[in-house]
Amino acid sequence: VRLEPPGPIVVPAGQSFTFRLLDAQTNQPVELNAEFPPDAGRVDPLEGGYYRFTAAEKPPVPAQFIIRASRKEDPKAYADLTVTIVENIVVTVSSDRDHVYEGERVQFRAEVSGTEDKQVAWKVSQGPGSIDENGLYTAGSVGNQPATVIVTAVGKNQASGQKSITVWPKIPILVQPPQAELYPGDTQQFAVSGGIQVTWSLRGANGVGSISENGLYTAPPDVSDTLEVPVVATHTTPAGSLTGSALVRVLPPIRITVKPEAAQVLAGGSVGFTAEATVAGRPLGPGDEPLTWEVVGGDANGTVKWAPENSHSAAYTAPTGVDAPRAVEVRARSTTANGRFFGSAVIQVVPKPKLSISDLTVVPEATEATLSWTTNAPAVARVEYGTARDSLDQMVQ
Repeated sequence: VRLEPPGPIVVPAGQSFTFRLLDAQTNQPVELNAEFPPDAGRVDPLEGGYYRFTAAEKPPVPAQFIIRASRKEDPKAYADLTVTIVENIVVTVSSDRDHVYEGERVQFRAEVSGTEDKQVAWKVSQGPGSIDENGLYTAGSVGNQPATVIVTAVGKNQASGQKSITVWPKIPILVQPPQAELYPGDTQQFAVSGGIQVTWSLRGANGVGSISENGLYTAPPDVSDTLEVPVVATHTTPAGSLTGSALVRVLPPIRITVKPEAAQVLAGGSVGFTAEATVAGRPLGPGDEPLTWEVVGGDANGTVKWAPENSHSAAYTAPTGVDAPRAVEVRARSTTANGRFFGSAVIQVVPKPKLSISDLTVVPEATEATLSWTTNAPAVARVEYGTARDSLDQMVQ
């Protein structure tokens, strides 16, 4: 008789293998009796002349022994099978994270069962990076695409376990422009270099403005002092979030007040104005914030002049050819912020009064004569008259 397989066989504790005893001449299986150490395991018959040996949960001492398989009808016909039962060592590998960025570290752990010897050796079986003797893995560079890394722990009798993780490229998030200065209500478009998909957000309390999903920032409608707002772009992968930022400085507006706010002047006449400029409640003198003056509508509505050394004072001169009252706006404008801030006053320019006297016809020996006049002066104006140009001895109102 002969055994199939002939051996020797190494089987982990608790595991099994099949065998059969064949007639050496007919090559047909025959029934058998099996002899082996009683603490080594058990043999169970299967169909087709096969037998299954199941090893004990713990290797016997000695771990190597012989199974003597003899023909049931003829015990003298036998064959020996050398069997070694080894520890059934299972190594299970886990990691703190399944996704990491290049350059980051992640701790691997190995759980060893089936033996008292829990020691393992670590190695990176696939992908970039390195791992130390304690299972601390440092991710290597992966270029522009994520890479799969396989880490292996090898225990006693070369029993091993593996765990794979994904290493992601650590893409720099560069926000453009990196900084901006705005005034209340202004907008600024931000973008990220390389077209990376990001979500936009603002750091700070309420009142810092708003930003759209496309990166368009809108400053708040007003600020009392300079406001610094970090604009944050966040790129998210399974390995976590990468961020980049830009800084917006929202400057307080320059407030300009022109005094007097309203005035009335005859055509061709002049009136003086002063301007007060403040920022965040702090006064600005002519040296801090020089002003320019203008007449809305141009020279047809008059002119305004000021001294360069004191641009916070100006004199307006009305046009001469004014036939009907008109409202004229005079503005004092800032020289910073591209002149976007201004204050204004409104001037009522009225025509010069005109007086027309009817012809006086002298009637011989008459003691009275009648004359009449017309004027464009307001009803409250005073008209004086007399018999000589330089002697006005009568007055009507």
